[in-house]
Amino acid sequence: MNWRHELKFIIDEAAFHQLYFTLRPVMHRDLHAIGSDPPAFNSYRIRSLYFDDEGRNGIFEKLSGVDRRYKYRIRIYNDSDQVIHLEKKIKHCDLSFKDSCQISRAQVDGLLAGDPEAILDDYSGTARHRADQLRLQFYTEMRTRLLRPRLMVDYERIPLLWQDGNVRITFDCHLSSSLHRLDLWDPAAALQPVMDAGELIMEVKFDHFLPDFIRSAIQLPGISPLAISKYVMCTSNG
Repeated sequence: MNWRHELKFIIDEAAFHQLYFTLRPVMHRDLHAIGSDPPAFNSYRIRSLYFDDEGRNGIFEKLSGVDRRYKYRIRIYNDSDQVIHLEKKIKHCDLSFKDSCQISRAQVDGLLAGDPEAILDDYSGTARHRADQLRLQFYTEMRTRLLRPRLMVDYERIPLLWQDGNVRITFDCHLSSSLHRLDLWDPAAALQPVMDAGELIMEVKFDHFLPDFIRSAIQLPGISPLAISKYVMCTSNG
């Protein structure tokens, strides 16, 4: 497993502009980030559908401080069905690991129609490949824990990259969500804003070290890492 450090901050618009325009000249842009809102920044839109059991165990584990926890989600980008990921996000203290594989729209539509078998379409039956292993794990938990889609989360992401240390800094804005919605493909789906106007979530992810110039740049007065989860924030909002 390639565990990564993950730090999260809630920042205001002024802090975002200071951080972004300090780091942008020396960091790299993500090639997947294109035109955006606001137009001065390159970004992409992320929409995730989170799966949980009936008792919302994912929320309970986060709020209870369970040291090693995980959740499943399906993620699309820029309202497109061309790239769809099934992801298992595992958290351990401030470390995270994401197992991911690409799936098809037909598989997603089957899941949304209540058919867990859809995720096993084209499954070889041997779980030799990592993608098959992840799909089999997800299928097993849908059958045993009765995982179902519980929450849709949507936001705009502005990313910056640095190769040494595999550093990724992202600024997530316009966070919105809705409980029990399954219209994953509808770009105009009615979602509820979660954060106050001008607030963003900054995430800093890296493998083994964070370069000093980045560590120094993110140390602004009044800003410190927080134990926050978009899933919990959006569920509470709903």
